[in-house]
Amino acid sequence: MVALALPLLLLLAAGVAPVASGVDDRVFNAADYGAIDDDRTNNTAAFAACLADLVAAGGGQLLLPRAQLGIYRGSLAIPAVASENSWMTVEIVGGVEPTPVFGTVGNLSLCTNCSHVVLKSAEADGPAAITALKASSGSATGGWSMVFVSIRNLEIRTHDNPAIGGIDLLDAVQCSLANVLVTTGMYATQCAMPTHGTSGVVLPRAGNGAYTMLRNVVVTGYATGIIVGEHTDGDGVAVLSCLNGLSFP
Repeated sequence: MVALALPLLLLLAAGVAPVASGVDDRVFNAADYGAIDDDRTNNTAAFAACLADLVAAGGGQLLLPRAQLGIYRGSLAIPAVASENSWMTVEIVGGVEPTPVFGTVGNLSLCTNCSHVVLKSAEADGPAAITALKASSGSATGGWSMVFVSIRNLEIRTHDNPAIGGIDLLDAVQCSLANVLVTTGMYATQCAMPTHGTSGVVLPRAGNGAYTMLRNVVVTGYATGIIVGEHTDGDGVAVLSCLNGLSFP
């Protein structure tokens, strides 16, 4: 016989269902909003709806599960949080850690039926595949979005000679990237003619006084690999096949 605590017994006797622990209250599954990892569907609208609910809830995790090919087309624009009293964590998490693909220059195409999760840009130009939107310059934060953006277990994939960046967190307060691969879709290959000046990763700008953490991050194929802000700590970072590896504004 299983012993039950007295408060639980009293609740059951009164016909009152116990309240759930809330462990998963802040996990927002993109598939529940119609996102499909079939490498065809443009999921930008589904991502926007998912992020809107996540931010309205005060932060949480956007989960990208692997169900079909593991490749989600579309872009993620994290809404701006303008109140300096509303610090918020926004996690973007893939279901499986990607293989850290780097090495000598080659032309091997990356996976089309992936064991991990890929966010692939659906647009040829415009904002990065993942962007933290800037708050109004007239807001209490002066333009900062008061979000801590955590991206884990995800490959970001754009196109050869991309006119679009991979991850742009310039206006976030701080960020953490762990087990993240940012590529133009080819194994360790520089884009054919990087005329657009785009970057694989843009970290929060100087002046935020916050901390940026990079763990097991690979960037390959852009005009600039990583634009580095202040207070940045990196471990297991590989930047290659870019015209400029790191830029320090």
